[in-house]
Order: sequence, then C-alpha cells, then structure tokens
Amino acid sequence: MKKNIKIVILLSILSCISSTTYAQVSLGMRAGVNLSSLPTKLESGGVKVDADDMSGLTRFYVGATVDVPFTWRWHMQTGLDFSWQGGKASGDKMRSTQMQIPALAKMYVIERMPVLLGVYGSYAISNKIEVDGEKYSLDDLYNKWDFGMQAGVAYEFDFGMVVEFRYLRGFLNLAKNEAVQNGVEVKMHNQTFQIGVGFRM
Repeated sequence: MKKNIKIVILLSILSCISSTTYAQVSLGMRAGVNLSSLPTKLESGGVKVDADDMSGLTRFYVGATVDVPFTWRWHMQTGLDFSWQGGKASGDKMRSTQMQIPALAKMYVIERMPVLLGVYGSYAISNKIEVDGEKYSLDDLYNKWDFGMQAGVAYEFDFGMVVEFRYLRGFLNLAKNEAVQNGVEVKMHNQTFQIGVGFRM
C-alpha cells in the first residue's frame, strides 16, 4: 500500500514538473527585411583578392520561434526560418531561397532586452541567377548546405511584440569545385543583416 502511494506521489510530482516546463515554453512568429550579400574572394597561387563586382540585395524572411527558459536570464531559442537571400555580380542577381534552423543562447542583459548568440544550419531550396530578365539554376555551381553563426539583439514589449536585429555569417564555401577556372578558386559565403518584428504567443 505504501509503495503504491509513493508511486502515485512520484507520478504526480513528475506530472507537475512536466506541466510547468511545458507552460514556460513559448512559441512565436518573426518576419522582416534581409540586407543580404555574398562576400566573395578569388584565390590564385595562395593570393586572395576581393571580387570588386559584388553588391547586396534587399529581400525578406519569415519564421517561427520556440523559446525555452532555464532561468529568467538564460533561455534557448530555436525555430524554423525561410530566408530569401542573395547578391549581385556585375548587375546579375543571384537569389537563394533557404530553410534555416537556428540554435541560439538567449541572455537577458536587462529586462526585456535579450542578446542572442549561436549557430544555424541551412538548406537552399533553390539557387538561381537572373540575367537580362531570364532566370537560370545555379545548383550545379553552388552548394545547397550551409552552416554559420548568428548573433543579435531584441527588445520585447509587454503585449508580445518583439523588435529585433540579427547578423548571420556562413562558414562554408558556397562555390563548388566546378567553379574553379584557370587556376582561380572562388570562395563565396552567405552574409545577412536582418531587421524585423516578431510576436510571442
């Protein structure tokens, strides 16, 4: 009888802990503007030079967030984002549609103002270049997978709205080996500044 009572009490405690933890997890949505670019270096014989014909594109992003608190100051934030990025090369627009999963440590420096720092993994659903109004696939020349760092700062209002700024920088070279021509290797990376708003549920 005592053993059964202990089991019931233990299950009740675990149920309460589980319910409390679940209740603390918050979901949200985010959307905003991408100021994206593709920083590119040309390497030949060990010498690297910046490609001077590259410029950025203004695009956008949307996503969902999951916030898991450990203490009032420390949280973990993840989610799923769809990010439209790219850049220009000699006036030709390179556009990439990416699915990204961030894993961020979230620290509240002061109340309602967290700092975000972590990594992300992404997969390019499509890579295309627009030349004179015609679009062509870049899948044979550019890698679909990327991994990089993500950092940002946000301000959270009482009514659930969030204003945020983030910076993303890819670590992996987007150009495949096929992009090597005449002994010149192309090294291209994702870089994006994000400015947007979100809502916590």
